[in-house]
Amino acid sequence: MANAHLTIPSTSRALPALPQPVSLPVRRGLLLFVVGTGLLVSPEPVWAMLFYLLIIPVQFRALAGAIGDGRFWREMTPALAAAITMILWFILGLAWDQSAAGHPGLQILWMWNGFCTLLFVWGCHEAFTRSEAWRERLITVLILCGTLNAWIAIFRLPIVAHAWDQDSLRMPGWAETRHPILGAIIIGVSALLAASRLLQGRGVRANALALVSCLGFIVLTGSRGPILAIGGALVLFLAMARPRLLAIAVVAALAVLCLVELFAPSVLTDTWHALADRGTSDRLIIWRLSIKAIGTSPWVGLGPAARLDRPNEAFPHNLLLSTLFYAGAIGLVMLLTLFALVGRIAWRRPPGVDRSMRIALLVYPLLAGMTDLSSLIKGPAPMWYMVWLPLIICMGSDRPFGAADRTASVR
Repeated sequence: MANAHLTIPSTSRALPALPQPVSLPVRRGLLLFVVGTGLLVSPEPVWAMLFYLLIIPVQFRALAGAIGDGRFWREMTPALAAAITMILWFILGLAWDQSAAGHPGLQILWMWNGFCTLLFVWGCHEAFTRSEAWRERLITVLILCGTLNAWIAIFRLPIVAHAWDQDSLRMPGWAETRHPILGAIIIGVSALLAASRLLQGRGVRANALALVSCLGFIVLTGSRGPILAIGGALVLFLAMARPRLLAIAVVAALAVLCLVELFAPSVLTDTWHALADRGTSDRLIIWRLSIKAIGTSPWVGLGPAARLDRPNEAFPHNLLLSTLFYAGAIGLVMLLTLFALVGRIAWRRPPGVDRSMRIALLVYPLLAGMTDLSSLIKGPAPMWYMVWLPLIICMGSDRPFGAADRTASVR
């Protein structure tokens, strides 16, 4: 037999090259872009699609890579571990959620919500801990886009007919702030961040304008819970950072009230009646219904898809009751543990404006959550701005498990 020369074709060109992971700076930029656009574009489907198309592919690949090479576990911090555990517990609630039983579409929806929230929290935390510049840019984006959001809402108010068809003015927001109450809570985060930079003497004019715009937005929404929450958070902030300035502000406010009462007493009376005549917005009824429902499954909750038997108001309208309702006492302990861990991180920072801002930013969603807020794993959703971003800003400087104490933590 003649010798046959076999030629084996090379497969080096036949196999497609594997896509390279997107670099960390690009992922940081995409996260900032999506956070900013959430305050500027229509939430559904535009903002949601931006998150699905720009964040999920790159963050999922990055997360898989971090788990594969062990970096995910090496860089795990106590607060991040508590956050991830709580998100997974909410998702696990689908196993006993009677509302989702026999409804695959509903189960997939809430698994998707939890998955999106997990990627968002992990991605923002990773960027925060690795880059001081990203932290500053995140705060800048929240202040700038929050202010632009407030201006858009205020400028379009004259053409929003339904805002005037009520006993009292209730300005709707724009993009993720479209609901007056939730919008006011979101803009309150921007207000606190602007106040922090203002007290630090950074961009005084720009941040003063941002603070006034955001506070004006909150007042125009007529949302009593957020007004009290931002008021309480600002008082706490000033009491820790600038007690003398707080005393001056209190004296000035009392002087203004006395002048108004002296020259136009009907203004204060009419304002008080306008707020009081709205009653409790049925919150007491909703809370009683929630407590009754919680009693049917107090330890593990009813699951993320559960709803109250009340038309148009099917959730508990309280952050703590909502957590008990969806995730039970176990979920509530996880939530309180997360806030305690983040509070410890904030308190351990050097005294000053930055520490005061973090503590006020941590207290703010708890105050605002007394009259509203729902499930923690909705997403993309307002909860990311009201709860998760404040927590990430506060917990970004935490140390990984087992790491030596570092004095040069991310500031």
